[in-house]
Amino acid sequence: MKEARDTANGIGRRVSQTVLHGLLDNGLRFDPHYLPSLNSDHMPMALCAMVGLGAEEEACRAFTERYRKILRPVAASDSLERWTDGIGNPLAYPALLNFFLGEVETRGVSGAVATYLPKFISGTAMDAFHPLIRLGYALDFNSAAETAAALAYFASSYREAPVDTVRLSLADELQRQIETGPGDFQNQRFGAGLGEMLKAKRYPVGSEAGLAEIARIALDVYLGTRNFFALHLVTATQAMRICVQHIDETEGVAALTGAMLAAHQVLGSPEYRTARPLAAPGKLDQEHSFKYVWACVSEFRAYSDARYVDEIRAFRDAGLVPAWCAREIV
Repeated sequence: MKEARDTANGIGRRVSQTVLHGLLDNGLRFDPHYLPSLNSDHMPMALCAMVGLGAEEEACRAFTERYRKILRPVAASDSLERWTDGIGNPLAYPALLNFFLGEVETRGVSGAVATYLPKFISGTAMDAFHPLIRLGYALDFNSAAETAAALAYFASSYREAPVDTVRLSLADELQRQIETGPGDFQNQRFGAGLGEMLKAKRYPVGSEAGLAEIARIALDVYLGTRNFFALHLVTATQAMRICVQHIDETEGVAALTGAMLAAHQVLGSPEYRTARPLAAPGKLDQEHSFKYVWACVSEFRAYSDARYVDEIRAFRDAGLVPAWCAREIV
């Protein structure tokens, strides 16, 4: 039986691709948001991360059984005369899911992503980066069904943001934002803050030279703040690295640069440069812990930055992930 594909060179051999894809396929019956918070469904992302980190099948099935209790089924939805009529409408997710399932079957995973992701890439930061992250997992773990679900999620939650490939230094722009100080946001929710920036036409644009520098800074910001949403900068950067294998990397880098700058402003433009990393959080839900540690594994394989290994060890020592996680690395 074919084992789950994993880009960390040997991690995750305990769960077969058939088992993982079966769990992911079953997850298609759930809406990408759950009530009452309308937070994002993390089950498919967490399952992929667990497999990448070396989980056994029993652990994956147990997690699924626990997590699915907070989820809600996909509601019935009218069909769309044109798929584009559903863009930006969360209620159109079921119809868009059916559309993208057909597109993935017809075009293949890479073909569907190459065709449609560029239409939504400017909305990288929307829904706290979760459509991008979910798509990154779908591609990294070779799931056609999850690819369709992630594209439908991207489309249904999409809000257009400006993107510009003009070169800038992300570090310098973040420093400028720190010196300017926190912006005046009426709503403290991450998504609402982005919406305010778009409405006021002050969403930042520009492009760092490449993903390696963005990844380095994303980790800097999280290590220097331990802000919960800053964690998503690390997982989103890892996801973008996977996604740009199917589209023009220039577009992805520019979209992510603007999204990083926007996210930093929504977080209050915090200073993040510290003499040493802050301690690992004392408490963090399991799904985000798994996702973050998998991102550290994946990014370490890509960039050889030893800080990722330190983070894997710190999260494991703090009990945020089980002892079996990433044993092949630490």
